[in-house]
Amino acid sequence: MRAGLLRTAVTTASLLLAGCDGNGPGGALTGEEEASLIAALRAPGLIAAAGPLTFGAVVAQADEIGAAGGQAAIGYQMELRFTGDLVAETIAIGLLGWTGLNTGTNTIASALMASVERPMSGFPGSVAEPIGPAADGTGVHYVRSSGSIYLADTGTFAMTSASFGDLAECPEVPDAIAGFAITSCRFATGTMAGTFDFEATRLTGTGAGTFTQPPTSYDVPAVRLALVIDVEGIAELRSGLGFPTAPAIRREGE
Repeated sequence: MRAGLLRTAVTTASLLLAGCDGNGPGGALTGEEEASLIAALRAPGLIAAAGPLTFGAVVAQADEIGAAGGQAAIGYQMELRFTGDLVAETIAIGLLGWTGLNTGTNTIASALMASVERPMSGFPGSVAEPIGPAADGTGVHYVRSSGSIYLADTGTFAMTSASFGDLAECPEVPDAIAGFAITSCRFATGTMAGTFDFEATRLTGTGAGTFTQPPTSYDVPAVRLALVIDVEGIAELRSGLGFPTAPAIRREGE
C-alpha cells in the first residue's frame, strides 16, 4: 500500500513533537521529559490516533538530541506495519524540531517538521523528495502563542546520509492507545544528515498568513524503528478521528 494512505497515522503524527526545557542539544531525555513530550504532542488535537504510539516509541528510544535551524531536533526513520482492522505498511523518514517545552504545563513554544513517506522497501541510504499536498513530502510549522499551524504548499526534504547500528529489541514500548498497540518493536540509534525547506500557508490561528522555512541543513542524532502495530476497532474510530481516510488536519474547503 502506498505511503500516502498512512499520512494521517504517520507524518501528521509528527507535527508537534517537542523538546525539553533545560535539556538542550547533546542531552538525553528523562522519564519526565519523555512523558511531557507525548502530552505536548497530543494536546493540540492535530495528530491521528497512532501518533502518540509511534512517536512515543521514538522518544522512548532516543538517547541524544541535536540542533537544526536554531531549534533542538531529532531525526527519525520508521518502518511501520499495521495489522488487524487496518492492513498497511510504509517507511517514514523525517526531522522534528522544537523550542520551549514546559514540562509543568506539557506545552511547547514552537515546532517544525519536514518528512517524507515511501513504499516499504527497506531503509534508504538517501532520499530527495518534493514537499506539498500532492507529494510524499510534508512540512509543518507550529506557533503556540498564536495557535498557528502552517502546512507546506511547496518545498523539499532530503536525507543525504544516515548511519545506524543494528536493530535490537526496544527496552521501552508505549502502552496501547485508542485501539492501537505495538506488538513488535525493534530500534537502533544513529545519525541523519540532509537539508529541507518549505513555503507554508496558515491553516489555523491568528498569526501571519504564510510561513517560510529557509533552506536548512541538519546533522542530528536519530532513531530508527521497525514497528508492527495491531489496530482494533478502526471503524468506530474513523468518524471521530478522521483515520485512515482523512488527514488529521485539512486546508479550508477540503
